[in-house]
Amino acid sequence: MGLVLSVLAGILLWSGFAPMQFPLGPFLGLVILFKLIADKGFAPRFFYIAITGFAFFTPLLHWSSSYVGWMPWIALATLQTGLFSLLSVFRVERTGRGALLFAAAFTVIELVRMKVPFGGFGWGRIGHTQVDLLSPIYPFVGIAGVSFLVALMAALILAAKVRF
Repeated sequence: MGLVLSVLAGILLWSGFAPMQFPLGPFLGLVILFKLIADKGFAPRFFYIAITGFAFFTPLLHWSSSYVGWMPWIALATLQTGLFSLLSVFRVERTGRGALLFAAAFTVIELVRMKVPFGGFGWGRIGHTQVDLLSPIYPFVGIAGVSFLVALMAALILAAKVRF
């Protein structure tokens, strides 16, 4: 079941971007991801995050295959998945503190992906998906702040023991 939920989380993260542009998708994807990794050991965290990342980056970066072919597209998706998988280094608990750590680590990894490799690939930042819903707060917190808030809200739903 965890494998299926990981793939679903990745697809939901991707659904916030064109052509779907479903702004609640990334939020739901982060809820599922936090549920999968909270209170787990390193190996399951890494597995779930890597599967989620690949399910997210493969469709997100598909457009690049029309310019460079399928091998560089898959290589870039794999590289971005590897960077995304750094999230597994952080052991998060299903608490308010764990939700804060999850959101902070998620946002920092987004910022790292903007710089690595070759000067970075900023595609796939969750802050880009929330323009319709959270537009009033962008001037105050920026794209990184919106990513942080979305990840924090998603994790806090589960930290508050709300069941879905």
